[in-house]
Amino acid sequence: MRGGPGGPFGLAGLPMRELGLTDAQREQVKAVMESHRDDQKAIGDRMQKARKALHDAIAADTFDEAAIRSAAAEVGAVEADAAVLQQGSTRRSSRS
Repeated sequence: MRGGPGGPFGLAGLPMRELGLTDAQREQVKAVMESHRDDQKAIGDRMQKARKALHDAIAADTFDEAAIRSAAAEVGAVEADAAVLQQGSTRRSSRS
C-alpha cells in the first residue's frame, strides 16, 4: 500500500503521523488495515475493471445508453463497496 496503512492519507484520509497516536495505537491501526489488504486489493481491481468498462461503453462507436448506464451502475456499486470497506476498517481501528 502506498503511504502505509490506509493508503497515502492514513486512517480516514488523515496522515498517520498527524493523528497523534501512541505506538500501540499505530500498531493496532496497522494490524486492522493489513487484515483488509486482500479486500482492498480486490476492490481496487474491481474498480479498475468497472471504470474501463464504463470508458469503453462511452467511447464505443455506437451509442448504447443501456450499456453506459449498466457500466456506470457497476462503478457506483464498487464505489459503495469500497466506502463500506473503508468505514468498517476505520470503525474497527477506532475501537481498539
